[in-house]
Amino acid sequence: SHMTKKIILFSVSSIIVISLILLGYYYFAKDKQTVNSQALNAIPLDAVLIFQSNNALNFFDALASENQIWHELQTIETVKNLNNNILYLDSVGKKYDNINSFLGKSPLVISTHIVGKATFDFLFLISINDAEYAEVSKTIKEIVGSNGIFTERTYNKEKIIDVKITKGNGFSYSHSNGVFMFSYTSILVEDGLRQINLEDNFLTDRNFVKVSNTAGKNVDANIYINFKTFPKFASIFLSQNYKSYINSFTNFANWSELDLTMKNDVFLLNGFTYSNDSTNNFLNIFNSETPQSSNFESILPSNTSLFCAIGFDNFAAYNKNFKKYLEKEGKLSSQKEQLNKLNDKFHINLEKVFSEFIENQAVLAYTDINSLDPDQNIFALIQTKSKKLAEERMVEAIKDHASQSNREFASYINVCEIDQETKFPIYESPTQYISANLFGSMFSKVNGKYFTFIENYIVFSNSVAAISNFIHANILQKTMQNDLAYAKFTEYLSSKSNFYFYMSTSRSLPLISHYIDKDLAKNIEKYTNTFQKFQAIAYQFSASKNMIYNNFVIKFNPVYKDPPRTAWECHLDTNILFKPKLLINHETNEKEIFIQDINNTIYLINETGGKLWQKKLDEKIISEIYQIDYFKNGKLQILFNTKNRIYLIDRNGNHVERYPVNLSSPATNGIAVFDYDDSRDYRFVIATADKKVTLYSTEGNVVTGWGFNKTESFVKNEVQHFRVEDKDYIVFSDSLNTYLLDRKGNTRIKPKSTFPRSKNNLFTIENATKLNEARLVVTDTSGNIIKIKMDGTVEKFKIETYSSKHYFDFQDVDADGKSDYIFIDDKKLEVFNSKKESLFTYEFDEQITLKPAYYNFGTKDRKIGVSSEIESKIFLFNQDGSLYEGFPLRGKTLFSIGSLNNSKSKFNLIVGSDNNFLYNYEVN
Repeated sequence: SHMTKKIILFSVSSIIVISLILLGYYYFAKDKQTVNSQALNAIPLDAVLIFQSNNALNFFDALASENQIWHELQTIETVKNLNNNILYLDSVGKKYDNINSFLGKSPLVISTHIVGKATFDFLFLISINDAEYAEVSKTIKEIVGSNGIFTERTYNKEKIIDVKITKGNGFSYSHSNGVFMFSYTSILVEDGLRQINLEDNFLTDRNFVKVSNTAGKNVDANIYINFKTFPKFASIFLSQNYKSYINSFTNFANWSELDLTMKNDVFLLNGFTYSNDSTNNFLNIFNSETPQSSNFESILPSNTSLFCAIGFDNFAAYNKNFKKYLEKEGKLSSQKEQLNKLNDKFHINLEKVFSEFIENQAVLAYTDINSLDPDQNIFALIQTKSKKLAEERMVEAIKDHASQSNREFASYINVCEIDQETKFPIYESPTQYISANLFGSMFSKVNGKYFTFIENYIVFSNSVAAISNFIHANILQKTMQNDLAYAKFTEYLSSKSNFYFYMSTSRSLPLISHYIDKDLAKNIEKYTNTFQKFQAIAYQFSASKNMIYNNFVIKFNPVYKDPPRTAWECHLDTNILFKPKLLINHETNEKEIFIQDINNTIYLINETGGKLWQKKLDEKIISEIYQIDYFKNGKLQILFNTKNRIYLIDRNGNHVERYPVNLSSPATNGIAVFDYDDSRDYRFVIATADKKVTLYSTEGNVVTGWGFNKTESFVKNEVQHFRVEDKDYIVFSDSLNTYLLDRKGNTRIKPKSTFPRSKNNLFTIENATKLNEARLVVTDTSGNIIKIKMDGTVEKFKIETYSSKHYFDFQDVDADGKSDYIFIDDKKLEVFNSKKESLFTYEFDEQITLKPAYYNFGTKDRKIGVSSEIESKIFLFNQDGSLYEGFPLRGKTLFSIGSLNNSKSKFNLIVGSDNNFLYNYEVN
């Protein structure tokens, strides 16, 4: 049964069509409403869509001057051209009073027709008398002038004028029985001339009249959809796999009439569909159903990209109607066959058992849509009358299957453990595709191998990981019901319906691209930034007095940023407490991710979340992760150290040359890598427990001629290198002394006073200005700011008092060209500008135990990242202290930001979570 699936395709193609109608506006001149019988008589009966408007000039003005949606769509080249045409027609109307008055007094009717195999065009119709037609004809000749050649011919006893334009598209027009006809395809004018003399037309079609009688009068336009020809039209826009699929779907309904109301940021289409009950139309299944309230949003995660819900009074009655429909379609026997297979495998009668506990709804939902695997996070939700009864029945069936298969019942259960008290069983189903067999092939991508119970819904999915994430969202109450943007959007919708389709536009682009024609998909990709500003699209229908009432909403929100979503999640052997490092793959120039888990296993993960290799080390990595070109041939290796060794590993996971190098005394800090002259003659510096600071060559040999002897106490922070006015400074501290050396390890400057350096923080450089010479900046254990000049002078001042565990950074947050003071202590983030005035503060719920990170996205775009290990939340702050859209997100390690596949419009945020996952969030 392909029917329910076709509703999704119908919804997607309707979206495309409505957009095309909007794009088609540019052809107009003016509209007036009220059904205009003469113009309707001339519409050929194969019309797919009919557009009718009362006052086209007002419509143009509203569109071109005020409408935010139309304004944004003009970033698309085609739409910009359309808008120029509107402005041109508008100026013609204003220049020629006769055109202006004709357009102002009669409704403009535009019908859409399929021309040839895979294209379409429009026929424009307006009622004018013979004298007016003579004037219009004269004006057209005046406008075209010498730019076109006019040819007159007779067709069906009327004259057609064909105009060939030297640069651009030609057009044809004619006049008959009081109707002016115009098209860019001359065949459509011929069809109109033939139609106007026939007895059968749209006004004698009772299916059309039924909806035209419901048309609103004081709206921007009326749009009519002919469901007998619409599928073929929709198929033009769909990918090869779905063309024939929707092409055959000519029995959805008969006609719809939708009233278009345009607001600045939303397009609303409301109206009735008529489905003749003497034909086997799909919508007749719902004729006797009552619209249902939707309460599934209370469990759908807030990152849901798309859902599709069916609502019915009574499953048994709905199922009976559905089967009647399938029988008339000749598809009942194959559905029965599938069900019998499942019943045999399950040893129960699925329909009978489910009808005991199914209540009023079945929902298909996609959360994150991964462009590589769109169906990775797909779910089927079935509402139950009683969770207890449903779980009992399903468990009985599993136990029965277990005994038949000689399997332990326990082996069918995976436990999703949130904490000691909260555990959710995830059941393995003995059979698959239950939802598709009960509700049609809309659900055919959900094999439903695993299911769980949340509130009064059974939730089916294809993997344990997907259901675990669904459960986590519910525990954190990150559901659609609690999402403010969604709540605001639903103000335009009905609280009850028999069918409800919702799509977050930008989050669903990977899925849309999967369904549509590849050229159209390329265009959508090209204008991703525009489409992302369309917050959401929804379509609902509800049974109402032998007709179906439709509600269609397209919402635009230019400031709405889609919350970040995971492009993929990579499951590790255990947890990580390690900041994921983005490395360059020297073969493709794309990024790869390096991490270590708490069992000391290191992994290299590619840009799609696949593990390239993993390797167990004896110890924890205590340094940064560096990439060096050991062989000076453009290939990069990975360098780091543990307490007792320096490692150098190639991108296949193999040790390079004589590495790992054993240290003679345990390291007290992370290794530092210097390439002074960009010559790839690297120097590695490491401090050890014997209080030595040792210099190594690229090959891992101790460098002789390094003059530094010993520190007084341990060096805990990594050694740093700065260049000031062509002089190199190698800088590090023990608990009280700061050392500034030259390349040979000799003291270059001895600071004039000592201070206890704060343990969590590195030095930053404040570059020389007209007023100040260059200074090294750090804090002491009380949070005093210390600045060391290059003559050894030590300045000290205080903004606030902080504990010895504070974190400090000195970076330009407000993008004024001067560095600002960033502090985190306990639960508080505080940022002060260069004048020591507060820029912003933020109070966290728990103590922050990790250093903040600073990100420079561009000249005016700076951000601060903070990870709360205790809460398992990550925060990204804008430069004014507000949280970036969609944050906080789930994660508990420091995070790395970059672009895995060099995208310019999105960045990837890579972070470890508390449930053995590495997340790759896509952030706009």
